[in-house]
Amino acid sequence: MLQTKVLNIIKAVRKTILNFIKSNWHTGGLFFFIFFSDLLTSIWLQEKFNYSFLVKSFSIIFLFFYIERKLIWFLLLSYLLISIGLVFNYQDDIIKRTALFFEYFSGILILNYFIKINSKKKVKQALYIIFIFYIINIFVAFSFQIDSFKTYSHRFGFMPLFSSQNEFSFIMIAAIIFFYNKLILQKNKFNFFLLACSIIASSIVGTKVLYLFILMFFNIIIYKKVQFKKYSLFVVIIIVLNLVFLDIWRKIMNNHFKNLVGFYEKHGFLNTLSSFRLEYLQDRLSCQATNFKNINYLFGGSVLSCITEMSFIDIFLFFGFIGVILYVYMYKIFVFNSLKLDFVASFFIISTVLLSFLGGYYFENFSAQFYFMSVLYVFYHKPVENK
Repeated sequence: MLQTKVLNIIKAVRKTILNFIKSNWHTGGLFFFIFFSDLLTSIWLQEKFNYSFLVKSFSIIFLFFYIERKLIWFLLLSYLLISIGLVFNYQDDIIKRTALFFEYFSGILILNYFIKINSKKKVKQALYIIFIFYIINIFVAFSFQIDSFKTYSHRFGFMPLFSSQNEFSFIMIAAIIFFYNKLILQKNKFNFFLLACSIIASSIVGTKVLYLFILMFFNIIIYKKVQFKKYSLFVVIIIVLNLVFLDIWRKIMNNHFKNLVGFYEKHGFLNTLSSFRLEYLQDRLSCQATNFKNINYLFGGSVLSCITEMSFIDIFLFFGFIGVILYVYMYKIFVFNSLKLDFVASFFIISTVLLSFLGGYYFENFSAQFYFMSVLYVFYHKPVENK
């Protein structure tokens, strides 16, 4: 009797959740909770209250109600593989490791969820509102030089209340691609204005990742518009102009990026670009190697306190050789097979992956992947036939 009542309650709860899902209100709610979890985490960060962790844990659980069953089986297989590596180097940080596991797979989960709910209009509207808010916030913070919105305490940069500038950099990259696609679909002055604002706002954030992306973005747009010979001529002209105005550039760098210039003069270009990640790479790899057995290279077992903050390396250390093969295969069948990529979309993906090697925290962050996959879904998703 009691068992029957419990089953009826479970069925009622499940029915309520599924009805809520079918209403499509959950899409806007998901964006709302992710946005405010990032905001509140930045406010409570000093108090070590990770509101974002709680919300995103709930979000992952929620996504499981809607993703396809095939993906769930693949996730279970991947988790089983990393568990083998975990057992063989005797680590006990199960909760942290499980959280990071779902961070790595959050992009696949999010895209699969969006495809299942089939609501591009709502996703596009949510992205538009949030990206506009972030851009306005950056401009206001910069215009009034609000200290609480400074990206760094020691050098130029302003961003909204967000817990990490590296993670926010990838969100602004998604914003640039979002407004670029809006301009391509509707070529008018207002959309051009929005794209320009997103690029300017990104430059105000002040991270090296965004400066590199903006530089690459301008290059691929110009390359896409003109022939190779004209592009080569353009590059030569830009180099010559930079040499001519070298003194002016030096003054700008010394005025706004004095600490960064000093860091470059003392530690060199590669350490400046990687924020000392290359300098510490050998020590961190040695730390991992001392805890690794041969089987860990196959199934993972990364020591989380010794991560390199370089996504390619950390993904391999976390999943191992076999786990990485499965990880890449899952991206192929659950992401790339669902997308129709053009030149800019390919650049968007490749540049983000490469920059995550320098800046880290793309694959390891739910929010960065959430906005990235949202943009891919809105502009590049194609229905899969005979699925």
